[in-house]
Amino acid sequence: MPELRRDPIVGRWVIIATERARRPSDLQRCPPAPQPSICPFCAGHEEKTPAEVYVSGRSPAAPPNSPGWRVRVVPNRFPALKIEGDLDRQAEGIYDRMNGIGAHEVIIETPDHGRQMKDLSDAELRRLSAAVKSWSFEVIGTRSWLDAQVTAGGVAAGQIVPETMESRLVPGLFFAGEIIDVDGDSGGFNLQWAWSSGRLAGSSAAGRRSRAAAEGK
Repeated sequence: MPELRRDPIVGRWVIIATERARRPSDLQRCPPAPQPSICPFCAGHEEKTPAEVYVSGRSPAAPPNSPGWRVRVVPNRFPALKIEGDLDRQAEGIYDRMNGIGAHEVIIETPDHGRQMKDLSDAELRRLSAAVKSWSFEVIGTRSWLDAQVTAGGVAAGQIVPETMESRLVPGLFFAGEIIDVDGDSGGFNLQWAWSSGRLAGSSAAGRRSRAAAEGK
């Protein structure tokens, strides 16, 4: 069973998957002109991969796992994570560990492996982007407060001057970050909101203090 181990220095979780050492490592990479006998990702070799979980570009009338696709997603045959099981989070000294539960899939971005990402057209890149954005999963529960990414609720955004982050109700009171009723879809959006609103609130508060000092208040 793979594990997720938490780095106590930076707080980042790292995948430890020793079973992946069994994956093929001595196979020749597909050359610009793929050799049909060895490349499991080329069109016509769909039976050499696990059953697809997503496909784009193929006729709806065609059977699953058949040629004619433009983008294809399949489970990794040597996954770093396992779908089944419990997290079983435990502490070991200063370290945290838990079972490596999750999905590990492969996106085959083109049936022509003689091409690289830089060779794809805008239409092909949009198709690839749609495949990434369509990834879905089943939510089976929530984690603890310590693992929360963002909180919802707080001071209503309409009660704050957006140009300064100052309260409309209490002059001289500034707000930033998650104390305001603003929350994004994922951690990155919320981090950026915290940084941007914090910088604006701080500079606005400093400016107000400087003006007050200049006026002798």
